[in-house]
Amino acid sequence: MDSSSYIPPSQRSLSDSDLQEALGRVRSDYEGTLEAMAFLEEQAKLRAEDNAQFSTWVEKMQQNGTPQALWALENAMRQRSGLPALPAPNFNQIEKDLPDTSGVLLPESVREVPHVLSSAQVDTETDVDSAPTDLPFNTPQVSPEPVTADSVLQSVAAPVPVLNPVPDPVPAPSLAAEVITVDSEPRVNRRSQAISQFWAWLGLSGSVLPFGMGALLGQFDVSFLQGVLAVALASLASASVISIGSLAGKRSGLATVFLSRAAFGVGANAGPAIFLVLARVFWSSVLLWSLFVMSESVGASASQTIPFNGLGLVAPAAVLIIATALAFYGGQVLFKAQQIAGTFGAVVGLLLIAVTTSGIAWNDLLLESNRSWVATFASATLIFSIFGLAWSGTGADFARKLSVNQLGAKVVGLAFISLAIIPTLFGSFGLALARGMRSFGPEFLGAYEANFVSALADYGYPWLAAVLGVSALVSLAVILAMSQYSTNLGLHALGLKLRPIVAQPVLALLVALIAGLVVYTVRTDLAWQLVADYAVFFAVPVAAWSGIFASDVLIRRIAYHEISLSRTYGFYKSVNVLNVSGWFVATVIGLGLVDASSQGLSWLGYMAPSLTNPDYWLSTNFGVLVALAIGVLVPLATGIPRIKRQEVEVLAIEARRTELLDVLGVLE
Repeated sequence: MDSSSYIPPSQRSLSDSDLQEALGRVRSDYEGTLEAMAFLEEQAKLRAEDNAQFSTWVEKMQQNGTPQALWALENAMRQRSGLPALPAPNFNQIEKDLPDTSGVLLPESVREVPHVLSSAQVDTETDVDSAPTDLPFNTPQVSPEPVTADSVLQSVAAPVPVLNPVPDPVPAPSLAAEVITVDSEPRVNRRSQAISQFWAWLGLSGSVLPFGMGALLGQFDVSFLQGVLAVALASLASASVISIGSLAGKRSGLATVFLSRAAFGVGANAGPAIFLVLARVFWSSVLLWSLFVMSESVGASASQTIPFNGLGLVAPAAVLIIATALAFYGGQVLFKAQQIAGTFGAVVGLLLIAVTTSGIAWNDLLLESNRSWVATFASATLIFSIFGLAWSGTGADFARKLSVNQLGAKVVGLAFISLAIIPTLFGSFGLALARGMRSFGPEFLGAYEANFVSALADYGYPWLAAVLGVSALVSLAVILAMSQYSTNLGLHALGLKLRPIVAQPVLALLVALIAGLVVYTVRTDLAWQLVADYAVFFAVPVAAWSGIFASDVLIRRIAYHEISLSRTYGFYKSVNVLNVSGWFVATVIGLGLVDASSQGLSWLGYMAPSLTNPDYWLSTNFGVLVALAIGVLVPLATGIPRIKRQEVEVLAIEARRTELLDVLGVLE
C-alpha cells in the first residue's frame, strides 16, 4: 500500500464553523430562513457523501491493520475531534515489539465503521440528552432545547448524534437559585406531572384567605345561600382564567406575560404587561399591609399581659424575608413550600370546620330569605377581582415545567380542584361561621369581619386562633413569594432581565415601602376603602387582558412558535391592532362602569350617569365583567382566521425542518 493510501479523503462540505459563518450572512426573515434551508440541504448531501467516503477509508485502514494504517486512522480521528496530531512513531520497532497492534492505538468502542444514521436506524430509547461531548468524528450531543425558527439553522447542521451513549447520572436536587428566563424550559427539565398544579395552587387556596371571603361577604346584603352562590361563581370564574393560563404554560414552557405576545404582538404586549406587573406589586403590598393590620390587632390584645409586644412589625418583616428567600430560590424550593403551606392550611381549615360546625345554627342559615340579588352579584364580582384577576396573569408561570405529554384536561381539572372546589367550601363555611354563631351574639359578626382570627380568640377558641394565626403566617409567606416570583417573570417579559439576587430584594423593598406608606399615612378604615377602589381599578384592564388571552389560548391547537415571540418579524408581528384596540376599548368601557371614591380615582364610573340605571352599574362594579366579556369576544370575532393561518405556517416550517432532520439523520 503506497503512502497516499494513508491520507484520508478530503471533505467537500463546509466545516461547522464555516457553515455557521455562512448562515450568519443569511437574512433573518421568513425568506431568508427558506434560503438557509435550501443551502443546508445541499450541505447535508455533501456531508453524507463525505461520511460515506470516510467510512470506506476507515474500513480499509482497519482491514490493513498495520501500524502505519492505525496511526493514520488515529490522527484522522484526532483531527476531526480538534486534537493535535500524534508524531509518527518508529514503525519498524513497533512491528518487532508488538506483532498484534490492532486495538492498541484505537479503543474498541471507536473502531466501528462510522456511517450516517437515518431516523429509522436510531434507537428511539436513546438518551440523546446525556450524550458525551468528547467523541470522535466531531459528534457533539444534540441539544434538548425545543427547536425554533432560529435554532433550526443550527440543529439541522449539527453532526450526527452517537447511538446508545452512556447516560449521565441524574443530579441530585441542590439548594440553588433557579435561573429565571423567558425562554422555554428545556425538555429534559419539563418533567412535572399534572398533579403539580393541584399542589401549586393549594398554596393559595389552602389557607385562611378563603375563610376571609366569609368576612367580606358579611358586609353585603345577601342571605347565606346567596353568599354561597357568590363564592361558587367567583371561584369558578377565577379557576377558569387561571387554569387556562396553566394550559398555555404546559404547551409552551413559557411565562404568562411572555405568552401574551402571541395575542397582542411582540411590541404592543408591553401595554397590558405593565398593568399586569403593577397589579402584582399592588397585591403584594396589600398582602403585607393586611398582615400588619392583623398582627397589630393580635399584638394589641397580647399587650394587655405582655409589657412590650412588637408583633405588629416583627411578623410582617419575618414573612417578607421568608417570602423573598423563597422567591429567590424558586423552582423546587418554592414548589415544596407551596405543598407544605397548602397541606398545613387545608388541615387547619378542616380542623376549624370540625371544631366550630356544631355551634352554627344551620337551620336558621338555610331558611334565610333571599335578599338583594344585585348585592349577590356585586359580591361575586369583588371576590373574582380579588381572588381570580389578582392571579390570572400567573397561570403559566407555575406550569412551565409540566411535561408536554400531560393531558390538558387533567392539568385544568386538577387546578380546578384547588382553585374552585376548595375555596368554595372554605369560603362558604367562613360565611356560615360569621352569620351562624348565634350563641356569640350579634357583635361577633362585626368582630369577625374586622379580624376573624382575633374574633375566634376573643369568643372562646384561643388555641384554634393560635393555630390559624400560624397557618396564616405560613400561607402569606408562600403567597407573597409566589407573587414576587411571578412579578420577576413579568419584568423579564418586559425586557428588564434582573437576576433573582437583585430582583427579589428590590421587589421586597418596593412592596415594604408601599405597605408602610399606607400604614403610616392612611387610617385603617380609609385604607380598606382605598384597597377596594384600587382593586377595582386594576381589575378592569387585567380582566380585559384575561379575556383576550384566554380566548386566544383556547382557539390555538398547537404550541407557540417560540422564536416568533421574541422577533417582531415573526408570525405574531409587532402589533396586533385588533386585539390591542379591543383591550383598550374594553378597558375604557369597564373603567366607565365601576365606582370608586378614593382620592385620585373619583373619575371612575364616568359612563354610568348616561345610562338608565347608573346606581345599578356603580353598585355592582359590573364594568369588570363587561371588560372580561369584551376581551373574550374580540379574538372569537376577529382572530380565528389569523390564528389558523399562523398555525398552518408554523406547521409548514416545522414539516420542512423535520424533512431536513431526516436527511441528516439528526435526532430531535
